[in-house]
Amino acid sequence: MGETLLDLLRARPRTSLAVVTPQMRWSTGELLERAAGAAAWLAGQPTEGALHIPLLVPSAPDALALTVAGAALGLPVAPLNPRSGPADLLPLLDPGLTPLVVVDEGSLADLVRSAGCQPVLLPSFPRLTTPLPIPADTDVALVLHTSGTTGVPKRVPGRHRELVARIRLLAGILGLTPASIVTAGSPLHHIAGLGQLLVGLGAGSAVAPLPGGAAAHWAELAVLGATHTILVPTMLHDLLERGALADAPLEVIQYGAAPMAPALVRRVIDSLPYVRLIQLYGQTEGSPLTWLDDGAHRAGTGLDTVGVALPGVELRLDGQEVVARAAHLFGAVDGAWLHTGDLGTFDEEGRLHLIGRAGDRIVRGGENVDPTEVEALITGHPSVHEVAIVGIPDERLGQRIRAYVVGDEVDFEEVRVWTRARTMGFKVPDEWVRIPELPRSPAGKVLRRALLT
Repeated sequence: MGETLLDLLRARPRTSLAVVTPQMRWSTGELLERAAGAAAWLAGQPTEGALHIPLLVPSAPDALALTVAGAALGLPVAPLNPRSGPADLLPLLDPGLTPLVVVDEGSLADLVRSAGCQPVLLPSFPRLTTPLPIPADTDVALVLHTSGTTGVPKRVPGRHRELVARIRLLAGILGLTPASIVTAGSPLHHIAGLGQLLVGLGAGSAVAPLPGGAAAHWAELAVLGATHTILVPTMLHDLLERGALADAPLEVIQYGAAPMAPALVRRVIDSLPYVRLIQLYGQTEGSPLTWLDDGAHRAGTGLDTVGVALPGVELRLDGQEVVARAAHLFGAVDGAWLHTGDLGTFDEEGRLHLIGRAGDRIVRGGENVDPTEVEALITGHPSVHEVAIVGIPDERLGQRIRAYVVGDEVDFEEVRVWTRARTMGFKVPDEWVRIPELPRSPAGKVLRRALLT
């Protein structure tokens, strides 16, 4: 039988620091004892028939204890967005499959009851010394959901086997040690939230589960001594604007969800010359797949790509769709290929250029236009902070191209001429709209559908 998350946690010294917040510190021994308390609590809850336990709570130590307990018992947690409204949440709840839902506030409890499920507040779990069971490596350790950018979020179960492989891979890439303190860049329900915290714990490091993610609690990272975090480029930009980026004693910043403009890369490196900057590309079903290492960022090479395949990852194109195979993919196990839905090309250095999602492609006057390609080009203009490209119905062309641009000082005519000098005319946006910020999912991905409503 292969290794499980429980095996990795039990291999840690019991006195090692495992969980830290501004208010408390748990050793590995206390984390396991709190998880045993969570397991005893679950035994008294109405979980018959449950496929998983939805969590509608912010990141917190007791949520981690419940995650470990669920992974041991074969009753995995499934964190969901605690800011969800009825249209987002109700399709994910089913009284037959999710009879128990853990919540953090009363308003969500009413919404859960309307779905026919039983809400219960996340308790503070007692410390028990009862040993947790060791599951099989093929048992499900946690359940995540896709971001829903193309429809209703899909359930993505993560088995212990793939989770351990993911922990091993990222621990090496990020250089995690027992002295590291890892913070998540996103709320608990995202792969960069709970997924990142479990990487830290499994690698023997301490983790800081802060509600709202790292950027919302940046000042506390310095107090906690955080060494590793994930930030989307927008967060990095905002921290730079506030003059706060250097406040935390970081060693590694990883980012994803969107490319980073070369000018922003240079600003980050100039502000934090001692910090390694790493880009990782992936999705809930398979993350990470590629990386752009710190050396490439400092050299300014490949910044318009998502880098090269990570060790142990096989990448190829099926037509133009990126497909992947690796030991750590939640969405394609036992040697299966994961179809990402992303379109891409490879350059001669083996770096992957993403050119869009299959469903996002614009057909303008019979010509195919991939939004990501145009966005990457326009973002290279020094006055453009961010841009999103969408297709708008047009009686004559089928679709015309609209650019939503973030940037107060943007001269649209100047950017249009600049863009036309660098690409074919049919790829240049027909319309330009200024917008204060782009709508994003909790994962940091641009919600193109929101721009069309």
